[in-house]
Amino acid sequence: MELTLIFALISIFSSYFLPSVASEPLIKPVGPCTNSTHSSKKVQDLAESSGKALKGSIKLETLQKSQVVLRGNATITSANKTFRLGFFAPNDEFKWYLGIWYASIPIPTYVWVANREKPIKNLLSASAEITGDGKLAVIDQDSRTLMWETSNVEKASDLRLFEQGNLVLLSSDGRIVWRSFDFPTDTWLPGMNLTAEQRLTSWKSSIDPAPGRFDFIDPFTPMATFGYTEVPLESGIKPPLTRFVLDHMGQLKQFTWSQQSEVWNTFWSQPENVCRVYALCGNLGFCNGKPFNPCECLNGFRPIDSVSWGKEDFSEGCWRQGGETCNEDDKFEEVGTVAKRRTRKQLSGWNDLWHSCDPERGNYKFVVLKEEKDSSAVAVKRLERPGGGEKEFRAEVCTIGNIQHVNLVRLRGFCSENSHRLLVYDYMPNGPLSMYLRHGSQNLSWDVRFRVAVGTARGIAYLHEECRNCIIHCDIKPENILLDEDFSAKVSDFGLAKLIGRDFSRVLATMRGTWGYVAPEWISGVAITTKADVYSYGMTLLELIGGRRNVEGPPSAGGGGKGETEKWFFPPWAARQIIEGNAAAVVDERLGSTYSEVEAARLGLVAVWCIQDDESTRPTMGMVVKMLEGVVEVAVPPPPKLLQALVSGESFQGVGPESGKRVLQEDNSSFDDTVSVSIDSKDSKLSI
Repeated sequence: MELTLIFALISIFSSYFLPSVASEPLIKPVGPCTNSTHSSKKVQDLAESSGKALKGSIKLETLQKSQVVLRGNATITSANKTFRLGFFAPNDEFKWYLGIWYASIPIPTYVWVANREKPIKNLLSASAEITGDGKLAVIDQDSRTLMWETSNVEKASDLRLFEQGNLVLLSSDGRIVWRSFDFPTDTWLPGMNLTAEQRLTSWKSSIDPAPGRFDFIDPFTPMATFGYTEVPLESGIKPPLTRFVLDHMGQLKQFTWSQQSEVWNTFWSQPENVCRVYALCGNLGFCNGKPFNPCECLNGFRPIDSVSWGKEDFSEGCWRQGGETCNEDDKFEEVGTVAKRRTRKQLSGWNDLWHSCDPERGNYKFVVLKEEKDSSAVAVKRLERPGGGEKEFRAEVCTIGNIQHVNLVRLRGFCSENSHRLLVYDYMPNGPLSMYLRHGSQNLSWDVRFRVAVGTARGIAYLHEECRNCIIHCDIKPENILLDEDFSAKVSDFGLAKLIGRDFSRVLATMRGTWGYVAPEWISGVAITTKADVYSYGMTLLELIGGRRNVEGPPSAGGGGKGETEKWFFPPWAARQIIEGNAAAVVDERLGSTYSEVEAARLGLVAVWCIQDDESTRPTMGMVVKMLEGVVEVAVPPPPKLLQALVSGESFQGVGPESGKRVLQEDNSSFDDTVSVSIDSKDSKLSI
C-alpha cells in the first residue's frame, strides 16, 4: 500500500504568500532546551506560590484535591488500541518517564515524553495526576516532588488519549484546554502542526529522552503552520502507521510500519548522509559515514565521555590522550579529503538535458541540475531505440514514479519528446554493485556487503508487500543495485517491472530478465509470483558473498579441479559448501579474516533458501529481511536440484505452480491457474 502525504501551509491572510525557504539548515544544534511545561520545583513550593500551604505542615490542600490518573505500571489505551499512555523506562529500570507509544506493534516506539528532564527513579512511586489547579502533573510520591506539569490556564477535569496519539485535557464542559500535539518532543505525527513555537527536539541519545542538541526549525514565517495528513488510496483500507522523527543524530526521518515484516521502513531522511549533520561528532571527532556508530576520534585522541559515545551521543567530542600540550614528536597528519561544492550549472529544459547526454557513453550520463530545499548531481537514463522504448519507459515511470523508499532509487523527473525518452534519477557516486564483482576491482568490506544485502532485501520487500499494487521487479541482479555515497543499496531499473493487483497472486508474462538470475518456473512458462524476485536475489546474494560473478573461473582453491581459464558455474558449488557448514570457502578470499563468520553463514543459508527450485519453499522477501537481521533462526536448506542438473547434465522436471491461484495475464485478463509445466534442462539449453 502506498502512502500519500499532503503538506498544508496555512496563513492568517488568504492573500499572504509564503517566502521561499531560508538557506539555513532546518535542523540546528542547540543548547539545553526546556519545554514550556516542565517544572522541577517541590510540591510544597507550588502550593506556597498559590497561597495554599499550611504553616508547619507538609499536608497540602492542592494534593488533597488531585485526581490520580495513572500510577505505577497502569496504562491508558486509545479507542482502537493504536496508542498507549503510561510510564516507560527506555533501557534503564531506574529512569521512568510518562509517555505515549504505539500499543498495536511489538517494537517499543515512543512518540511523546512528558518529564524529559526529570525522570522518576522508582516506578512504584510514579503517578500522573490532575491537580487541584486543573493541570496534568507527573509526581514522585516518594520525594513529594513535582517533576512536570502542563501549562494550561483553564482548569481541566478529565483527559483523553485520542486514536491519533494526541493526549488532551478537557474542561468540565468537555472543551479541550491542553493537548500534547501542541508540545511535541522528537516525533511528528499525522494531524500535528509545527509552528515557530511548536518544534521537534531530538532525544539526547538512543536511550535518553532528555532534550538533545538538535531542533527542527520551522522554515516559514511565524504566521504559518506546517503539517501533514495521511490519506488511504483505496476506500475502506486503513493507511499504514507513519511518523517523522528527529533522531538523536540530527536526521529527520520518515518511517512507515510494515505489517507483514513487522519492521519500521525508512521512507525518507534528510540529510541523507549522516555526516552532513552539523557538528555531529563534536570537537576533534570525525564522521566515518557508517549508519551505526558514525563517529570516531582522530589518532591520539579518545572520547571525553565514552559512556555517552556508547549510547550514540557524541556531543562532548574527543580530547588528547596523555595531556593537552604538544611536544616535539607531534606532527600534522592527513585525515581525509576536503572538497569545495560542485560548480552549479542550470539546465533550462529538454534541449539542455538532451545535449548533455553523450551518445558515445551508453545510456547513462551524469550531469548537474539546479532545482529551486539546491544544486545536485543526477543520473540520466536515455532510452533510445526503435519505437522510443515506450513500453519500458512507461513501466519505469509508472512503477518508480509512484513510490519512494530509502532502498529504492528515486526518480527525479523525466522527459518525453517524439522518440526521445529520458529518465532522471539521483546520482549514485559509487556505481552498481557489479563494479565490485570483477577481478581487480575495489574490495568491499564485510560491513558494506552485509548492509547492501539487508538494504536490497528491504527495498524488494517494500515492492512486494507495502505498495498498493504488488510490484515484481523482474530483473534483480548486481547491475541494478546501485550504491550511494555511503555505499547504501538502491534497487534500480524498473523497465521490466510488473504490477499485480492485490486480488491476484500471479502474473503471466513473457520471459524476461537476465539468464543466470531467472527463476526455474519462469523458464518453464509458468505464471510468476514475487518468488521470482526472491530467486534472483538469492543468486545475487551468492555473488555478493563471494565477491565474484556466478559464471567465471573457480576460486584458487577447492574449485573441483577445473582450470582457471575454464568457465565455471559458481552457485551449485557454493550451495553445497554452505549446506555442509563451510561458508568460509565461499566468502571472498580478499576479505581474509576480516569478516563475521556468523553473518557469513547466515547470509549463505538465506541465499540457498532463496534459490530453491520450488517457489513455495522460498521465503518471502519480508521473511528474508528478518532472517538476515537475525530475528528469525535460519535452518539448513535442501540442495537446489536444478543447479545440480545444470552442472551434471541430468534432466530436471520443473516445478509447477499450486492450483487454484488467480493469474493476471499481460493483457490484464485473468484465469484460474491449474496447469503444471515441466522442462528438461538439456532440451532447453540451460547448461552453462
